[in-house]
This record gives sequence, structure tokens and C-alpha cells, in this order.
Amino acid sequence: MLTAIKTELPVAKSPEAAGVSSEKLIEMLSELKKIDCHGFMVIRHGKIAARWFRYPYAADTPHAMYSVSKSITGIAIGFAVSEGLLSLDDKVADFFPEYVPKNCDENLKKVTLKHLITLSAGRNVSPFKSKVRHDWIKLFMDSKCDYAPGEGFSYINENFHMALAMLRKVTGVSAVEFLRPRLFEPLGIEVPYWETDHKGVEAGGWGLHLSPVDLAKIAMCFLYDGKYEGKQIIPKEWVNEAVKNTKVKKQTGYNFGYGCGVWIRESEDGPVRFDGMFGQVAEIHKKYDAVTVTVGGDMNARNRNIMFKYFPDAFIDPIPNAEPSEEYLKAVSEGDYIPPYSEYRSPIESKIDGRKIAFEKKLLLNMIDFPVSVIPAAVTYMSKDKAGNITDVSFNFKEDSLAFSWHEGGQDYSIECGLDGNWRVSKAVIGGAPYTAYSAAKWESENTLLVHIRPSESPCARNLKFTFNGNKVEMLPSSDPPSDAILDSLRGTVRDFLKSEKRADALLTWAKNTLEPVHKGRFKK
Repeated sequence: MLTAIKTELPVAKSPEAAGVSSEKLIEMLSELKKIDCHGFMVIRHGKIAARWFRYPYAADTPHAMYSVSKSITGIAIGFAVSEGLLSLDDKVADFFPEYVPKNCDENLKKVTLKHLITLSAGRNVSPFKSKVRHDWIKLFMDSKCDYAPGEGFSYINENFHMALAMLRKVTGVSAVEFLRPRLFEPLGIEVPYWETDHKGVEAGGWGLHLSPVDLAKIAMCFLYDGKYEGKQIIPKEWVNEAVKNTKVKKQTGYNFGYGCGVWIRESEDGPVRFDGMFGQVAEIHKKYDAVTVTVGGDMNARNRNIMFKYFPDAFIDPIPNAEPSEEYLKAVSEGDYIPPYSEYRSPIESKIDGRKIAFEKKLLLNMIDFPVSVIPAAVTYMSKDKAGNITDVSFNFKEDSLAFSWHEGGQDYSIECGLDGNWRVSKAVIGGAPYTAYSAAKWESENTLLVHIRPSESPCARNLKFTFNGNKVEMLPSSDPPSDAILDSLRGTVRDFLKSEKRADALLTWAKNTLEPVHKGRFKK
């Protein structure tokens, strides 16, 4: 086992001491606090110049990375290529001949590893095929062809899963095990959770959890040609390869370049970045010796765009020994998520305490593999295990909290929820993924109880509103950000696959009216 090198990032005395403008940071924070930004870090000249995290999120706790996973997949492939285990010219069909359809198009046989990790494979994998019921490799191999490999650019997540399937084929180990001695241990990163398919192959294009600090360390390797604290971690030749712009501009409406799992901003200093849904971003400003990191739950990734607005303009010449201003210290100390709270306690608590509520199973949602879970569908929509079908709900009321218990996905769960305006913290593994739930509840009226659950690993919070009427109970699920906004963000993907704006609108309207219905239940005898 490798010995981990020193990994603690030093903290500058003030933003100015590391060469960042406090005035610009304060302006930026005023905008970030208006949206679901979970936090940010700025590292310059090897020091943390600024950081702000909205409790319960933190710099050193895992957070879902979404498509930042693609960048880490690219790094895994880079190690394999540098070690001669794989070649960018390796053909996917040669690795999985058993999956090649009998009458496949010739373009499938031409798809290479490089096409996969540069999103130019030309395969249009259906976003409607269930990850629960299907073999993920087969979904890719059976997908339709939009163009010849290398002649276009399509943001198809499954490309990166296929890349890791090829890696698994030649190494016999998972991607996280492959990366453990090469990337994670040298950087002092605990082996992270990464969602897998049914065969244990990581999703590749999504599903990875990393802390913001760990993401910053990996980004710093790109800043310093693969080195971290003077030690070569990622091969320099791969870092150079990964940031080459391979995008075919005439085939895409994207305003950025793309390398091997890495985006390239077309600006004066041409920073490159790892970029994921809901605003998970690490951007590398080589010209300014800096890395910026942000995580969030904003459906339109506005935290990323706000960071673009202020950087690199916020970089200044360092002012050694500069003290932090009172305005800056105040700005970074505010903005935490506030738990729901009401002084009111309903008199029906004693009547419902400890009693189990059975909720009906929504057959349609189960048919389409979207049973309602305590984890919102936005988090589980690409998962092989969605758990779901909440039932056997009960509440045990205490002086200043309640225990919320329920059954879903074949397992029983119980978490503590504050009733006193303070979060309670519980651990749970739901659908195979680990979560740390920060939870609170309040009575909105005598018969209506709101339970609010914010998993710190997730971009989304869950609201469950229970309305009691004698022995009957209704449960209304919702999420932050709202599911309507999440579905609207998928409009382009759905339209491109269906080749019809009208059909995409109809499908999304149906989904909005279907995925989070009122659940009817009653107390068990």
C-alpha cells in the first residue's frame, strides 16, 4: 500500500494575501446566497484563499458530483493508457463481441475508446430505457447511430460507462480499486462511493461522490501538469491529452470546447474545468495559478455561471500579511440553510404516536421504475436501484424532536427530525448509496405535518407533507429544487432523442403530473 503524501491545504491569512479580491468575493456571495449554491472554494498559489459553505454542506464532506465523474473516468483511462493497459484506438466492439448485434451498423464497429471519452461516438442511447431492468452495456451496443464516430459531438453519459467497462475488462478490478493506489491514496482521499451497474462497473458519466476539498486536490494536479505538492500523480502526457479541444463545432451548439472528460472555456486564459449537473464545478486557471471549486443544487447551475462572472477578474496581485476585512468575515459567516420550525405542537400527536401508516403502491410509477422514495427522483433517475414505495410510516414524538420511520425498497429506516429549529443528523444507505440526513419537522396546522430531509451528499432536499384526517392519511412528496424545474432542464435531451419539440413537451407535461403524486394511506389496525 502506498504511503499518502501530505494533503492538508494551507489557508491564507486573507483572500488578498493569496491574491483574491475580498470586494469581488463579497459581491459574488451576495448572488450565490440567492440560489441553491452549497458552497465554494478558491485556491491560489497553493493556498485556500477563500471558502464558504452553507451548513449542513462542508468542504470536507462527500457530495454527489454528477458529470464531474466523467473527468475522473478520463483520469482512470489516462492511467491505463500510460501503463499500456489500453489504447485510445481500442475498439469497443472488439472488447464486447458478445454484445455486437447480428445486423449492426458498421459505425458501431468503428467506435474507439477515444470516441467514448471525447463524446464523439455517435451512439444515441435512449434516455427512456430503464437502468433497473436492462444490461447497461447492451443498451449502448443496441443504441441507434446519429453519425459516424469522430464526426460529431453528443453529450451521452453512457459513453463513459463503456470506457470503464473496457477498463474493468483488462484489469479485472473496479475503477475505484484501480484508482485507489494511483490517485486516491497519494492525494489522501478516502476511497469514494461510485454508483455501479448490475455487474459492478461504475457508471462512469455520473454517480461519484467526492468532497469539495478532494475535488480541489484532483484539479490541482491538472494545474501543475499532473503533480501535487511536487510529486507526479497523474501522468503529465495524459493531462496534456485531456485538455486538447476535440469538439466538432459545426455539430454542436455548445459554447465550450471539450477534451477527454474536460470542458474548455473559450476565454482569454482558456481555463479548463470538470463540470457536473446542479453546479458541481472545478475550474483550473493555469494562467493565474488557481483553482475554483463550487458545489450546489441549482437546476440551472447558476453558481457555475456566477463563478464565471467573477473569475478570473477577482484575481489580484497578492498583498502579503493582509488582514481579512470585517465585511468579508461577515459575508462568509452567513447563509446557512435554516430548518423548518414552528412553536406549535398539534394535539393529535398523542393519537398518532407510534402508529404505522400503510400507503398504497403506485402501480404506474413502478411500471416505469420511478417509485417514490425519500430520495428525490432527480438523484435516482439513472440508478439501477431506486428503492421507493414508501409505506409503514410512523412518528415517535419526543420533547424536541421526532423519529420518522418508514419502509422502502425492502428495508426499514428511521431518522431523527428536530422540532426545535435545529437539525438532527442520521445515517442511512438508500438504494445502495450512503446518505447523511439533516432533518427537521414542523406542524403547519393541527392536521398537517411537514418533514424536511436534506442529505448532505445530495443536491436535492426532500419534503414530505402528511395530512391526517381520522384514520386516513395523505402524503405529498416534493423536492428542492422542484421536480418541474428539473424536468424542464431535460427538455433538450428529450427533444433531441424524440426529434420533436411537440412530443417532448407532451412527455414532460405528463411526467410533471405523474412523478410526485399524492399518496393515500391509512393507519394500520
